[in-house]
Amino acid sequence: MRRTLPCLLGVVAIAVLAGCSSEPRTLGAIPASPDAPTASASPTTSPPTPTPTPTPGEATVTILPDCASLLTPDEIRSATRAQNAEYLWAEDDFDGSFLPGPVAQQAFASASAAVTCTYGIPMTDAIASVSVALISPATSENLIDALSSSARYTATTHGDIPVFSMTIEEGLGSTIAYAFDANVWAIADGTFLSEETAASLAVTAITGVVAAPQ
Repeated sequence: MRRTLPCLLGVVAIAVLAGCSSEPRTLGAIPASPDAPTASASPTTSPPTPTPTPTPGEATVTILPDCASLLTPDEIRSATRAQNAEYLWAEDDFDGSFLPGPVAQQAFASASAAVTCTYGIPMTDAIASVSVALISPATSENLIDALSSSARYTATTHGDIPVFSMTIEEGLGSTIAYAFDANVWAIADGTFLSEETAASLAVTAITGVVAAPQ
């Protein structure tokens, strides 16, 4: 069996208020009529400056959890929609060589740290793996560009998290999803996953990793 895996908008308004200064009156000068209208400048209110919206890549994760704490049983079952799915084992030797495409393979090989965990339904062929890897911003950008230009992947967004998923027909068949946030890349790949549940599993994993204290 093939191992499965995984702006600050500033708005500034400048108003220049022009005032009229009167010259000293000389003898014989005719004063202005008291009924003459006086021009007044309307005050200009500057619009409030919007609060910056956090975007992927602002945080830096330095520590990855182990498989025992990457996903809870409830998170696994909710994401996969399989009520009897559970954690099975850690994939200590996963090197990303089975990932589809050289760009993904090279990106995983360049990771400064990675953890891969296997989940599934015991005594069945229903199995899935989730990997989280720390990669550089340049590597992440390069991989996202490659995925965006590929017709094979379905691109979605979960909040600020870009996700790419694809169904693989070869072998037993599986579905893979990639999620990106901060300097973390999450990969979910499984024989019993749909593109939706694979994406959910990857997003659940990456959200927990990025939110964890460093």
